[in-house]
Amino acid sequence: MIAGHAAGVAAAMAVKNRVPVQKVDIDRLQARLLQQEQILSMEENPNGFFQQGNSVIVDDDMSRFVEKWGNWTLSEDPQVARHQITYYINTDKEPAKITYQLHLTRAGQYKVYGWWAKDARAATNVPVMIEYSGGAKSITANQKQTGDGWILLGTFPFEAGQKGKITLTNEGANGIVEADAFKFELLK
Repeated sequence: MIAGHAAGVAAAMAVKNRVPVQKVDIDRLQARLLQQEQILSMEENPNGFFQQGNSVIVDDDMSRFVEKWGNWTLSEDPQVARHQITYYINTDKEPAKITYQLHLTRAGQYKVYGWWAKDARAATNVPVMIEYSGGAKSITANQKQTGDGWILLGTFPFEAGQKGKITLTNEGANGIVEADAFKFELLK
């Protein structure tokens, strides 16, 4: 969609200025795209399409920000909301973890939410480590009884940049472990 939008704007500029599309002034094209809130670089919006307003979402399919160790299986449930369409599950007893690397453009206090499917086979004791500015907090998520929506995990301070992260593991889990998305909502 980004490429189509840019091509359409370039074509309109070419027609208006009566020049081949290859001769459209790139600086003017980029300025026009920025006016239309187009994303032109990862530096401007390192979270792709998952940053909106005061919220940043890191989803399991964002390979630049998610790293897996151990055996994770991609699962899909097209009948539910956006952040649960695909997600990872781990059913092994072999050690496995998944880390979501955060990149924020502003420092501040953020409400942190997790999203995973609600599943009768899920563990009630999933270890989750939240690393934030000045510390880390370990919590236990009950994925059997909560899910299918944003679950508030707490409020934490984060610095701007790629400084925070969340890690889920299967260590001691008494069922399957699910990994989908995390949302960081800046408090005003």
